Amino acid sequence: MSTVRYRMVVATDSPSARLTAQDWVDAALRAIADGGLAAVAVEPLARVLGATKGSFYWHFQNREALVTAALSAWEAGETLEVEKMLAPLPDSTARLRVLLRAALDDRPGARVEAGLLADSNVASVHAALERATRARTAYLRRLFVELGSDTPRERATTTFAIYLGLLHMRRAHSTRTPQGEELDHYVEHVTTWLTQTAGPGSEGAGH
Repeated sequence: MSTVRYRMVVATDSPSARLTAQDWVDAALRAIADGGLAAVAVEPLARVLGATKGSFYWHFQNREALVTAALSAWEAGETLEVEKMLAPLPDSTARLRVLLRAALDDRPGARVEAGLLADSNVASVHAALERATRARTAYLRRLFVELGSDTPRERATTTFAIYLGLLHMRRAHSTRTPQGEELDHYVEHVTTWLTQTAGPGSEGAGH
């Protein structure tokens, strides 16, 4: 659940010489967001990037290597990068609020996850989703421990379930999915609900 944005790649006069492995990874992530794992194919990605297949094979041995790199990049963006982003905030309530606002928004990482969930029967995808889920719920659990909650595991699970629920609503193009200012109000409501009874003397009490 991060705010990491995958870069748009603009083709150059000699893209094969200038494209990097990261350019291909970014393109693969955008393809997953649009069409799931099946959309990661060398020739279509090469056309999108204005490159040749030779450029791809300069960086990756095969499609599976690109998929592995894309999954690793997505996983890091949803876990390690989130903790780095939130670390400077003053307290756990602020971290939870910012995390929820970022996670519940319509963002590249969430769209990639929606694409991956459709292919969760693929072993490598399932493993990446499972690792990311464990890492994210563990981080949420730590936040609720810091807030003084006597049920940190349950609150972490509920928070993550809210994220997945809105993710599926957005994927289904539901008109009831909060956006913009409505999402801001929703995040405030959910943050208050999750923290107001976290425990006596907690950071969230009274917010």
